[in-house]
Amino acid sequence: DEKADYLYVVASGSFDCFITDNAAETDEAMLPTCLGTRTGEPGRRSVKNLQPILPPVPYPKRSQKVGSVAPGGCFGELALMYSVPRAATVQATMNSKVWVIDRSRFKRAFLTASDSLTDAYAELLEGVAIFDSLLRDEKRTVAESMTEMSFTLGEVVVQQGERGDALYILYEGD
Repeated sequence: DEKADYLYVVASGSFDCFITDNAAETDEAMLPTCLGTRTGEPGRRSVKNLQPILPPVPYPKRSQKVGSVAPGGCFGELALMYSVPRAATVQATMNSKVWVIDRSRFKRAFLTASDSLTDAYAELLEGVAIFDSLLRDEKRTVAESMTEMSFTLGEVVVQQGERGDALYILYEGD
């Protein structure tokens, strides 16, 4: 997947993620580290029977493990979303299976999910008094610009004396 055209969702097994802190070593660090069989026609591909290469591919000395991916997790999303080189090398740590989603299907699913979220935000704005004077289309435009944030119990959301640069609308919680 040299073009970073796929998102990988782990069905079974596990993977370790490694990064290299020296750009000169990136090419070596990005070598494929899993063996597998690609099946199906373009756009409906799957990868089966991924196995670690034995012996493991040696990583450059300055490579470090930055995470692991277990079943239900995924990798490849950043390169897929932003059309940038892979941010890490991912190596199977045992016999593993992944589901593969190509770029066009991923974007389609992402846009569909985004539309559903925008609809939910627009509906929420119907109950916010300061938006009463806006037309439905105007509320939808506002909803499209909204992003969701999460806060933990006791976390400071705004600080007295700080400049206000955002409007917070309680969506869920107390």
